[in-house]
Amino acid sequence: MTKTCVPRIYRNAGNLPLLGMVDARAQLILDIGCGAGDNAAAIKKRDPAARILGLTLSCEEARVAALQMERVWVCDIECGMPQELSQHKFDVILLSHVLEHLREPARAVAMAAELLKVDGYLFIAVPNVVNW
Repeated sequence: MTKTCVPRIYRNAGNLPLLGMVDARAQLILDIGCGAGDNAAAIKKRDPAARILGLTLSCEEARVAALQMERVWVCDIECGMPQELSQHKFDVILLSHVLEHLREPARAVAMAAELLKVDGYLFIAVPNVVNW
């Protein structure tokens, strides 16, 4: 796995329509492409006990997201997932506006799926060209 450190911060209000589909009982969540932790902040507002881990390409984003998340890794998922993630099985994994930036999105989905509990959910959001 190659560690990168892109010096930028992507902020928004979180992907509220996507998060609305996440069962409130989900306790261990992985946000791949977590940005500055905006999805985590929205989840924590609803359920302060939720454990949320994240992945981002940006050191600056990781620093900000760490305020909302239990742990944040800086990595390029196209080079692989952090080894520590294999110790977890997630209730929910989020890929919100990430796949459209990857060369091999199917590989990222397959790696994420391996980290899910048997009854876990993988939520994916990609841009809708109709909105452009």
